[in-house]
Amino acid sequence: MEAIWMKAVEDRNNTRTVILRGHNNFQFGESQPLFNAGIPMIGLIPIPDYLLVDSIDREMDKFDVNLMHEQVGSLLKALQLMDRIETSELGTADKYSFFLGRTK
Repeated sequence: MEAIWMKAVEDRNNTRTVILRGHNNFQFGESQPLFNAGIPMIGLIPIPDYLLVDSIDREMDKFDVNLMHEQVGSLLKALQLMDRIETSELGTADKYSFFLGRTK
């Protein structure tokens, strides 16, 4: 999935991408049941947290319609790329990463 996503975003002008895998039995978004079943997937989470602020204009001056357009286009490109690959070649989802212990 990582290689597919990187191919899907290679021609973008404005890319803000982080690739994560499930951690400590938590997978971002609605894709957790697929991840738990070992089904490879891509979850697009744009996370515009500035829209959650309590300001007069709701920070809409930060909204970037071009970025949104590129994000949706990349997701569609990734789906098209996946459709061309045999299921057996996609493999299975990564396992969860875990952290045990203290950070200090």
